[in-house]
Amino acid sequence: MNCSHTLVHSPTHARAHIAAGLNRLLAGFEDKSAYALCTFAYSTGPGTEPMLFEGRTDGRIVSPRGPTDFGWDPIFQPDGFDQT
Repeated sequence: MNCSHTLVHSPTHARAHIAAGLNRLLAGFEDKSAYALCTFAYSTGPGTEPMLFEGRTDGRIVSPRGPTDFGWDPIFQPDGFDQT
């Protein structure tokens, strides 16, 4: 059987394709601003209300560079920094 489709051989390979796809999707937009939003919950134990903590980092979407071993890190550059 001959298959012409590209196979994803590793998570790193998959992330590179996703990052490249996002850049192609945004190519037609002048505004590349973005933000990273992280929410954490902490509970002291069963039956207690969790406490929520939220952090936001403003930045922009850039061409993939840097380490590719964590999600969208290669394409997000925080404001005030020159690295992803």
